[in-house]
Amino acid sequence: MTETPDKITDDFILNMGRELTITPKGVEERFSYLLTSLSLDMFIHEILMLMSKYPNESVGTMGIAVQDNMIKLLYAPSFLGKLTDKEGRWGITHEILHVVFHHCTVRMSEDPRMRRLQSIAADMAINQLIPTGTGMMDQPRKEVINIILPEMYGFPPKLSMEQYYLLLLEKFDPNKPQPQKGEGDPKDGEDEGEGSGTGEEQGEDKGNGGKSSKGSDSKDGEDYLPGDLVDSHEGWSDKDAGLVESIIKDAIENWEKSGKKWGSISGGCKEMILAAQKSEIKWWKILRDYMGHMVSKVKTTTMKRPHRRYGYPYPGKVNKSVDKILIGADSSLSISGASFGHFISEANMIAEVHPVDFVIFDTEIVYGPIPLTRRIRRLEVPGRGGTDFEAIFKLAESGKYKSVVILTDGIAPAVDYPKGVRDVIWCIVGGGKPPVDWGKVIHIKESQSVIG
Repeated sequence: MTETPDKITDDFILNMGRELTITPKGVEERFSYLLTSLSLDMFIHEILMLMSKYPNESVGTMGIAVQDNMIKLLYAPSFLGKLTDKEGRWGITHEILHVVFHHCTVRMSEDPRMRRLQSIAADMAINQLIPTGTGMMDQPRKEVINIILPEMYGFPPKLSMEQYYLLLLEKFDPNKPQPQKGEGDPKDGEDEGEGSGTGEEQGEDKGNGGKSSKGSDSKDGEDYLPGDLVDSHEGWSDKDAGLVESIIKDAIENWEKSGKKWGSISGGCKEMILAAQKSEIKWWKILRDYMGHMVSKVKTTTMKRPHRRYGYPYPGKVNKSVDKILIGADSSLSISGASFGHFISEANMIAEVHPVDFVIFDTEIVYGPIPLTRRIRRLEVPGRGGTDFEAIFKLAESGKYKSVVILTDGIAPAVDYPKGVRDVIWCIVGGGKPPVDWGKVIHIKESQSVIG
């Protein structure tokens, strides 16, 4: 018998449904029955038709994996055995909502603490939308999965994954010490689970539905985050996001045009789903596309970082980089705090895959340059005067930076192209434009939020 790995990897997903999948026939038949019973809900059935379905114990519960322009619905047979039929249909609907809200095509942070908050935000956004009490679905019992809801964290209902993520960042700063087990402050009557939602990995089973186990998005010392993740988010990726998102959007838009009924999907949830299909291309996605041509693609091994799958003593991999990227933020008063915060979040993301130096400037450099070796969470913005690009481009020349990214409203005197710099990206707020006709331009809208 082939050993089932304890974490989903690209190689593992590629073998999904082949020799690595060993499932009792009865479990497959029961899962097929649950899918068939959901076919009465035509919209749910329409989205299910976009997915390939695979049993796999390594996911612990359920999960969506996006790879090779395919959407894969995964489920652990042992977890399915703990659920009633109504709970099973609830779980499948949970996965469908991750798909229609495009959660499974976001870029998940490489920082496990940040990835954990992203996962909680995603579950929080959709768990409240799944209908119960209809005779078809029920929320899973707490002893199986203590599902995450906004009220557990004191958050308002009906917000997006991005909005909940920003609220979580404000409430739980990963760079600050957090309460350890037994020292947290959950609300009365709430379990202080580790939020694993991943079944019985590592052989731990204390009769509480797997809450003693640690999921792929959970780390020791994070018991202060109440609730359990319903599913594994390890298979989420923005690598194939373009085509997959287009497939989902086309299916939903065609469904709405057909005039067919949405079944168990409430009117409010329907409007949220339709709005998610019409969102404009986010500025940070354009920035990431540009940056993808600028960052190093060469990797080298290092003993300073453990292997992501096997741990020590196996070496991990890091990008072998030659040139740092200089990222500068204009501190003039025309740049709002929201835009400044979103830009810093994106700078943090870029720093995960390529060396970055960060500066703040107005008419001169007022902060930095500092290497982004740790994520910036909160920063008192210095300066707040006028704007002049001479200082940052002189720094780029003297520091021999090949790439420069600038957040600004563009209101400043024109400057000459900096010597030795290969790429310049202008991130413009307020509908303005750069004072020059060179460089790539990205326009930032205040209404757009960011996952960072």
